[in-house]
Amino acid sequence: MLAFRNAFKKIGLFAQYEQRGLNQILKMRMSNSVEEAKRQKENQIADLLKQELSATYVKVEDTSVGGSACGQMYKMVVQSPLFNEKSRVEQHQMVNNVLSDIFKDVHGYNLKTLGVEAKKQEEAKQ
Repeated sequence: MLAFRNAFKKIGLFAQYEQRGLNQILKMRMSNSVEEAKRQKENQIADLLKQELSATYVKVEDTSVGGSACGQMYKMVVQSPLFNEKSRVEQHQMVNNVLSDIFKDVHGYNLKTLGVEAKKQEEAKQ
């Protein structure tokens, strides 16, 4: 504990250490790094879908339970002109093929796919 206190003194965080305690500071810093890792993984998945499927709209959200955002559950919406005239099963297979390497360790995901025409029809209904 003394080593942490001395390290925090050197980098100017001793006042924060005294106010909140070491555990809270470490949790705060870990939380920020977890959020950053979560965003990076979401962006990596979205970029891959845009590139491989010519997706015009992609939304990826890590829905893992708990504060760890461990990347085990995702919710995704993907719109691509390549989905036009394809069944929902074929659309999902296309997404699965693109993400197969990334999703080796994923427990599950919620996926909604739309072709460009389907998106226009959906918007017209509203």
